Amino acid sequence: RDGNKVMIVGLGSVGNLVLEMLSRNQTLSEWVKIIAADVAEDRGQQSVNLEVAVADKLGLHPDIKFVSVDLLDIDSTAETLRKYDPDLIFQVATLQSWWVREYLPKDERNKIVQAEIGPWLPMHITMPYHLMQAIKKAGTNPYVVNASVPDVVCPTLAKLGMAPTVGIGNLGEVTPLLKMAVSKRLGVPIRDVTLSMVGSHYVCYHIEANGSTDGAPYYLRVLVNGKDVTQEVDPDQKLKREGWDDIPQIPE
Repeated sequence: RDGNKVMIVGLGSVGNLVLEMLSRNQTLSEWVKIIAADVAEDRGQQSVNLEVAVADKLGLHPDIKFVSVDLLDIDSTAETLRKYDPDLIFQVATLQSWWVREYLPKDERNKIVQAEIGPWLPMHITMPYHLMQAIKKAGTNPYVVNASVPDVVCPTLAKLGMAPTVGIGNLGEVTPLLKMAVSKRLGVPIRDVTLSMVGSHYVCYHIEANGSTDGAPYYLRVLVNGKDVTQEVDPDQKLKREGWDDIPQIPE
């Protein structure tokens, strides 16, 4: 598909940022038709109103429409999908965000952290699972980008014949910091550093939390003015922070 209709499903912290980026981008805002969807109608409409107002101050006029969607109601969601027929769906709805654990007593929080990704699967797979069922029922064929812990959600849905097109994690948080570190270590302007990386949410989490990939596989290529310096900056293929004091850390 090569249409221009993008549906954002879930207007929480991530969904609202995507809405903001699309509506405030000079090129995309004049071309993309944005369908912002959430179960919370009042809050969702307020998000759309805010972006329209901010974009107007920037001299932009994005085409944004809010629609109320309850993913747990598969029939209703399928009807909405047939009506708007999005070309791409950015799925970011979840039953519970990761930061909720920070409000738990320390011992309880530590148990969840130590259990790693397992406890989050029921929270994060429910909404994508219902969305993929609705897409199947609607008979539409959009690209689906899943942001809800794709390491486990996408393979699990694939077993059911309902895999999203692609999953995304948080590597976008890590790669700019790696570019900064390469720039500092090699003494080159950051604009001369080109970095390509493919990896799982797990890789991203362990780089941020523990300063290494904890043995998880990833692909990394680093160029400086077109010259490949990957071996120089990551010789042991672990991205260990040890010895890389110049790698900035992301605050929690």
